[in-house]
Amino acid sequence: MSETMSPYLLKLKSHDIKITEERKNLIRIFLQYPDYHFTPNELYDKLKASGYGIGFATIYRNLKLFHKLNFIRPVTLDDGSKKYELNHIEIASPVYNTHLICSKCGKVMDFQPENNNLVISNLPDSSFFNIENIEVQIRGICPECMKQFK
Repeated sequence: MSETMSPYLLKLKSHDIKITEERKNLIRIFLQYPDYHFTPNELYDKLKASGYGIGFATIYRNLKLFHKLNFIRPVTLDDGSKKYELNHIEIASPVYNTHLICSKCGKVMDFQPENNNLVISNLPDSSFFNIENIEVQIRGICPECMKQFK
């Protein structure tokens, strides 16, 4: 785990939000798997397997709070369900976030294009609009699902 919990805890404290064990455990799971995109059920399973007791209502409440605080980013799948990934909050400049989403199995993969010029060249002037996050979702069929169709 290369990133620490400190910036997340400091942000909770700066918003006068109680730092509970459940919140720390959720942050800990996201930090342990920084490239993974979790459904609420997967978070529940990971927390339970790690020995942390937490209910689904608590998970959903904290996902909503973490999204509001910009700790995590949701990725909406074709069926309307969401997966959540860690947002590295120490980044001050706009985050360029590109996902490849399999329309068959729902797998979400991070993708870093060599250049973001296609998106960046059409952005509004920063005096007009302060950009904090740029998300691009590319939908298709992942290699595992393509194998099933051959």
